[in-house]
Amino acid sequence: MTLLGEVTTILFIPYVFTPVVLLVCLLSCVVVIRYSSLRDDDVIFIIFAVVLCVILKTSTLSILDGFILSTNQPVFLYSYFSIQLLRNMTLLFQLKLREECYFSPTTFFKTFSTVGFFVFVPIYVVLFGVLMFKCLLLSPLSIYTILIPEFVVIPVEMTQLIYSFVKTRLWCSTNQWNKQFVKYFFVTLHFEVAIIGLLLLHYTVLLVFVVPQILMSLWMAFQIGRLFFVFYTKIKSIKKYFTHVYLSSTIRQCNDQDGDCSICYSRLKTKCVAFPCGHKFHHSCVISWLQHNAVCPLCKENIIRRQITCEPSIKKLPPTSRFFVRLYQLFNKDSLNDDIDKVKERFPTVPIAAIISELEKFTSANAVIEYFADHPEIVERYIDTALGENQQPAQEVIEVDEVEEPDDDEQDQQEEEVDIKELKRLNDLRKRKLIEDNL
Repeated sequence: MTLLGEVTTILFIPYVFTPVVLLVCLLSCVVVIRYSSLRDDDVIFIIFAVVLCVILKTSTLSILDGFILSTNQPVFLYSYFSIQLLRNMTLLFQLKLREECYFSPTTFFKTFSTVGFFVFVPIYVVLFGVLMFKCLLLSPLSIYTILIPEFVVIPVEMTQLIYSFVKTRLWCSTNQWNKQFVKYFFVTLHFEVAIIGLLLLHYTVLLVFVVPQILMSLWMAFQIGRLFFVFYTKIKSIKKYFTHVYLSSTIRQCNDQDGDCSICYSRLKTKCVAFPCGHKFHHSCVISWLQHNAVCPLCKENIIRRQITCEPSIKKLPPTSRFFVRLYQLFNKDSLNDDIDKVKERFPTVPIAAIISELEKFTSANAVIEYFADHPEIVERYIDTALGENQQPAQEVIEVDEVEEPDDDEQDQQEEEVDIKELKRLNDLRKRKLIEDNL
């Protein structure tokens, strides 16, 4: 116990334990992500993450300093920043995991050390526990409401990191990554939403503490708004899942006339995907690209030219995932109305039914606006149609005044024209209703 106490005492000297934590982070970075696979971008990321951590956490420390004794402030300061440094390293591991396995499962085994990962993860857990215990020990009970939500984030992030590493290694070794992407996506989404919720609680409590300080209140309000935007972005990212489902439904068996894959240039002898632009790929070659993009990897043409009906896919999801999908539908419906208003503001003569029809093809308001701007004849046709409809009642009145006794054939013809117009109007309403129901 004496030796352990002396080691703990040395560890908590401010100018000692922070360099120790930094050394552990660098060693883990070199061992887990092997030295040969480290790029300049990774080093820049580490430096940028540390600088950003100092900037963001300075506001938190300026609030906490008023509650901590001056004699304990150096130890608390170094402990707190050491925790943030460890968190940034776990984030780096997460990014490298996604990058390597998404685009090259084979590269994953060359760049990641499984032994090194499971050696350093317990060290991370021990350091997290010791540093968080020291921070809570030096803090009064009044600021536990600030520290606990942020410290609870750390076990969630470590659990996500371990889950990602184990599942990624398992699925890459068995070539199941492409099939398990949807499951991994929704599990990761649960972790990320939980982290966002805890950080939102943390900054909300900080906002309550700094209400009298105008600048600090604005900074905390900005952080809360940023987290809401991140949450909105996560919900919108569910569109990747529907893109994946839609494109998977276009997979078919190739034949000898299909030619070669546009990525690996080998013969299309297995399952392939044919895009609207005419390019064909092996499903295994293009699936990693499709998990991030909805355009052809060669010509960058839009693959999905209509709104995706997601109701059949929702029924196949586990119950825990349907909540996020329903949120996506809610946001998607609002965005559709915004897109219609945006196009209508630029081209007021174009009817709503035509705008919805074009949005089905292009899936974005900017693309529809560019399409109408490049094809003014289409807009002029809608203008002529609108003018013709406005002039039609006056022409009918003139005909009625001139013709005193129309015969039965003319009356039947007029009634048929009215019925056709009514059927067209009802058909447009029915299409619009179906589109709204499928959103």
